[in-house]
Amino acid sequence: MRCTSSALTAAAIAVAGTMTAVGMTQPAAAQSTSSAEINGKLVLLLDASGSMKETATGGTTKIEAAKSALTDVVKRLPDDARVGVRVFGATVENRGDKGACNDTQNVVPVGPLDRDGIVGAVRSYKPYGETPIGNALKGAAKDLGPTGKRTIVLLSDGEPTCDPDPCKVARDLRAGGIDLTVNVVGLNVSGKARSALQCIADAGGGTYYGVDEPDELASSLVSVSVRALREFRLTGTPVVGGTSTADPLPIEPGRYTDTGEGPDTNRYYAVDKPQGSDVVVSAAARPPYERATYNTLEVELLTRDGKRCVLDSALRMNVLQDASILSAGATFSPRGSARQTDCAQATSLLARVAVKAPAGTPFELLVGTRPPIEDFEALPAEITSAEVRAAADTPFPAAGDPSPVVGGASFTDAPALQTGTYSDSLRPGEQLIYKIPVGWGQRARVRATLESDAQAASELSRSGIVAEVTMIAPTLHSLGRTGSNGGNLWSGEAPVTLTGEGVTVRARNITSPNAHIRSQSAAGDQYVILSMGGALGGDGMNFAAPVTLSVAMEGDENGEPKYAGEVAGPAGTTAAAPRASASEPADGKDSSTPWAPIGLGAGAVVLAAAGALVVARRRRAGKTPHRDHTAPRP
Repeated sequence: MRCTSSALTAAAIAVAGTMTAVGMTQPAAAQSTSSAEINGKLVLLLDASGSMKETATGGTTKIEAAKSALTDVVKRLPDDARVGVRVFGATVENRGDKGACNDTQNVVPVGPLDRDGIVGAVRSYKPYGETPIGNALKGAAKDLGPTGKRTIVLLSDGEPTCDPDPCKVARDLRAGGIDLTVNVVGLNVSGKARSALQCIADAGGGTYYGVDEPDELASSLVSVSVRALREFRLTGTPVVGGTSTADPLPIEPGRYTDTGEGPDTNRYYAVDKPQGSDVVVSAAARPPYERATYNTLEVELLTRDGKRCVLDSALRMNVLQDASILSAGATFSPRGSARQTDCAQATSLLARVAVKAPAGTPFELLVGTRPPIEDFEALPAEITSAEVRAAADTPFPAAGDPSPVVGGASFTDAPALQTGTYSDSLRPGEQLIYKIPVGWGQRARVRATLESDAQAASELSRSGIVAEVTMIAPTLHSLGRTGSNGGNLWSGEAPVTLTGEGVTVRARNITSPNAHIRSQSAAGDQYVILSMGGALGGDGMNFAAPVTLSVAMEGDENGEPKYAGEVAGPAGTTAAAPRASASEPADGKDSSTPWAPIGLGAGAVVLAAAGALVVARRRRAGKTPHRDHTAPRP
């Protein structure tokens, strides 16, 4: 499969754990580790054969393009990554010379990230000899060791010239029970060379990325190397909540991690509520995948005697063969139209978090308060549901030339997107996360198009594979999704477009009876989750869907409220400062809202049943018409 620049280019990512929101006051909390901590290891396997001297498209040599791209990759690797470098064809010039087919060296051992060492190895990287990819793969596997998640990223421009057959080597490594993935980036290759490299990626359980333009090389390498090292993980101060209303854990505004005890248990926390203040409590979890089950997450605010103030929940059917993220956010305000006198007058509230998932499922807890607004009546009125529906019919701006971006694997490495068009790629079972800083008086919209792809069309049955887009408010409340509940299945034959619609952010939205509108009563980072399920019925998964993302921001910033004090904790008050481009890392260590759900409606149950019928079905001739579904409206 040859992947185009719109499918594969991805210029940059934010380094994991460097996302913050301006104006958020955060406690100096230690970060916890969890079972989802990054523990992968990576070897960059580099072709130093003589053909790398050749001129690539655009005038630069292949070796110079590779050096530039690899230097870019090194800058973007997570700080806690374990990375090594191996080269092949670097010391013996001709195939007939002794040792030519064993010419491979480990130039940077796998270990804690040594940026200087890797950059030094890249600078001394020169084209010289043959292409003994088979033995180089064996060496890379040894470099990675026998345990943990391991990835090899092979960069080559040519056909293997030595035994053993690298395709067989990759297949044998996988068959041996080794948790190893081989991704391949081919630079200016075609014919037999491309087929050989494609075979290595397929046998190694990875993806082949074909690059013709040197300026695409960096983004493709970033996509296959950095993404392989990023894992969903939780951050915050570890705590253990109470198990009943009688023994809640007193907790201050901030970010925490806790663990559920099973599907029928709750965790309770006591949160002080200053007079007239809003209280925002959010939670997120990623329960393990269990076939034919469902998970739920509930966040509820109660009075100390158990009277409900507000409840938010998320439900996920486990039919997409992935470990789906759930999140929910409960916001209580004395100004809310659904206010209760007891809740408004209380000096503290109970927060209940329930995770219907296996015992031991960790979750993240965010607690924040917002003081009273002094100029509330002078601010723009709340948005109505009718205005939200009308705004959703606004034509989407014409897409421009896309800039490459790499979606985050968790919220701590989500890149910030501004108004514009971006390109990325999405694989089966993957969830990509992006953030959009939204200011007071603004509304964010997103459109994600999964473009046609010949490789996917050859591997998927006509029903295709489920794709979804979810938008999330700064309070972690889901603003709706397009995907399985709207019938969105992508087969690779024709583009499928998914749209997400935000709500104009106004402080007085807090009085709305509509939960979607209430959740956007404070500016901050909104999130977009792009996800793809696992293939059903024995379909293949050796493809990456080309994705075009368009982001539109409507409205000028206005209506910022005057708070009678400081916002405490990640309660959402101001949007994160926009970056010059999506390639620049964000500053700081924490985010105003580091999580978001990937919701799945009950319609997915029907899809799961349909998936069971895919096995024997053959693809019907002809093209599937273009589909464009918008998110559910309030």
